[in-house]
Amino acid sequence: MSPAFRPLNKAPWYGAFFVLALWLSGAAASECAPPPNTERVQVRYVHDGDTLTLRDNRKIRLIGVNTPEVANRDRPAEKLALRARERLRQWLFTQGNQARLLYGREKRDHYGRLLA
Repeated sequence: MSPAFRPLNKAPWYGAFFVLALWLSGAAASECAPPPNTERVQVRYVHDGDTLTLRDNRKIRLIGVNTPEVANRDRPAEKLALRARERLRQWLFTQGNQARLLYGREKRDHYGRLLA
């Protein structure tokens, strides 16, 4: 066999190593402790892709997330707003509608929502 073809024989081993490394890193991450000063909450309702209502009726605005706004009585929904809301709902469903909140430096936004 010529030397040009030998690296191809190793390709499956590199792929297997990569898959194993990804699998092990996921297992290790699942064992990590949650960050300090977090609060475990139950989500009751998803307003849009960046705003939630918790089971205890607190309204949360997600820090660092800005999605299109859904329709209200004054204006129609922005493009992709419903998709953003649905994606957040799907993700929360996979988490049992639970989330862990880490609050920001500012406690509330100008609408009175908690920032987390």
